[in-house]
Amino acid sequence: FMGACPFKKVYIHGTVRDETGRKMSKSLGNSIDPLDIIEKTGADSLRFSIISLTAVGQDVFLPREFHLKGRNFLNKIWNSYRYIVVKMEKAGGKKISFDALDAETETFGLPERWILGRLEETIVKVGGCLEGFRFSEAADTLYGFFWHDFCDWYLECSKLHREDSEYFAGTVVPVLARILFQSLKLLHPFIPFITEELWNRGKEYVELGDSLLITSAWPEPCGAFCFPESRAAMKAVQDI
Repeated sequence: FMGACPFKKVYIHGTVRDETGRKMSKSLGNSIDPLDIIEKTGADSLRFSIISLTAVGQDVFLPREFHLKGRNFLNKIWNSYRYIVVKMEKAGGKKISFDALDAETETFGLPERWILGRLEETIVKVGGCLEGFRFSEAADTLYGFFWHDFCDWYLECSKLHREDSEYFAGTVVPVLARILFQSLKLLHPFIPFITEELWNRGKEYVELGDSLLITSAWPEPCGAFCFPESRAAMKAVQDI
């Protein structure tokens, strides 16, 4: 009607089914009201959970408690933020600037080289997934990176350092902050409310600029944080 092509790209998802494989419908009485889920655990948990289950070319099977994956993940993000804020407060001094990290790569320990390298890989993979409309793969990539690589491993490694040491305040805390706030950017398309909230709270501790998260630049790979040898070395530590 407008004399122009309305859409250049269209994404069509599969049929939404219940856990038994039946198509969800009001007539069958097996549908899930998204507003009920939003009331219980929030819109972000609904968004993340359903995106992670929606694989390209496949029907979507939704068990009754499918939204708990998103809820648990949001709790993990929130608790990680609280932990990092405590460390930033203990580090004291002026706001953290990520630019300073670029010139200090030679002093990084193995955990720092490894997690920054994993962030670079995650940025590249998530960007490719979004461009290729592989939304569930992008969500699962971020879930695995943030929960397992960052929280299960790097956060625990950070606890090995004395909090009154110069390395902890000058390197470990800025790396914690960089991973957290870059992850918030990558996660924003999936969970916009909690990421925007934490981004704006974080301005008290980190130089994030005056813009909202939604208007900030999408993360780009940083050549300074390419440490290919760190993956094998960290894998040996993890295996032990």
